[in-house]
Amino acid sequence: MAYAATGTNTNSGKGIHFSHQDWEVVCDNTRTCRAAGYQADDGDSFPVSVLFTRKAGAGQNIDGQLKLGTTDYVEGQPTPQAVQLFINNTSYSKVLLNGEGLDGHLSSVQTQALVAALAGHTVIQFKSGQDTWSLSGQGAAAVLLKMDDVQGRVGTTSAVLRKGKKTEASVLPALPMSVVNWIKPVESPALKRLAKSVDLLQLKKEMLAHTPKTDDNYCPVINGEDDSAKFELDIQPLTSHKLLASGLCWRGAYNEGYGYWVINAQKPYQPKLVTTGASDYADGMISAAQKGRGLGDCWSHEAWTWNGQQFIQTDDSTTGMCRMVELGGAWDLPTRVAIVKKASIK
Repeated sequence: MAYAATGTNTNSGKGIHFSHQDWEVVCDNTRTCRAAGYQADDGDSFPVSVLFTRKAGAGQNIDGQLKLGTTDYVEGQPTPQAVQLFINNTSYSKVLLNGEGLDGHLSSVQTQALVAALAGHTVIQFKSGQDTWSLSGQGAAAVLLKMDDVQGRVGTTSAVLRKGKKTEASVLPALPMSVVNWIKPVESPALKRLAKSVDLLQLKKEMLAHTPKTDDNYCPVINGEDDSAKFELDIQPLTSHKLLASGLCWRGAYNEGYGYWVINAQKPYQPKLVTTGASDYADGMISAAQKGRGLGDCWSHEAWTWNGQQFIQTDDSTTGMCRMVELGGAWDLPTRVAIVKKASIK
């Protein structure tokens, strides 16, 4: 996966994803930032990752978590209950592990020592017996500076890097999380008949005219550019006036994406694209889960929730870099979060 920054501290409410060498930072639409570091990509260290989480606003400390790679352990092999943290060969006490996923919580002292060490060149290791997990510091300074920048901390007393004399009065506040009312569509025989009455040939023509051919909304199957699959539409009711049309858009080596459009129940259908990269739909919620690579150690996730009128994106996240820390992904690193409240059609 290749990540790039998509915003700065001036773009109110938009998340950013920025990576440099062995570190990345992801800030969501509330300005909560999560910085994750890993073992060197070209080294021979056991997989390891550290996650720093900091909420926006004054008076917010950094929370530190550790995750050791489990992919090197065979089933039944005993795993360590704790590891010793060493920074430049100086011990900073033990990190207790949960024994299953090899996760641990860093103390405030350990977190502060790690953050301070990552500002320069240093050797960071977690040890248990003969096993050593080496955390790379390459890219950490750029990533931590970006985190400070997004939260408006550069030049303040609370900055991780480039501390200054400015008080936290200038630090950007946390933004409120959006609230989306989830309306679960109610199925009925009449609505099912309505969905079956759609003129599929006419709908496909309108889709071709209304679906943008951009990288983010590409549907080669409907455009006839991929003959490996036939574009077949499935229609499901949303309301008495709106329907949901879907069909396979593309297939890759280990992923596939389905397109979803909200359409009028009667002609003209005026299809409005939600996404061309979805994986599933149920009860008014479209979801997407795509592998970053075939090994399945890194994923991206998205979700769109029906509010009775349109689908609102309520999740956009990744599990971090593809570094074999854990199958299924190491962390939850969202650029978009939302509170989803259940509701019902009356």
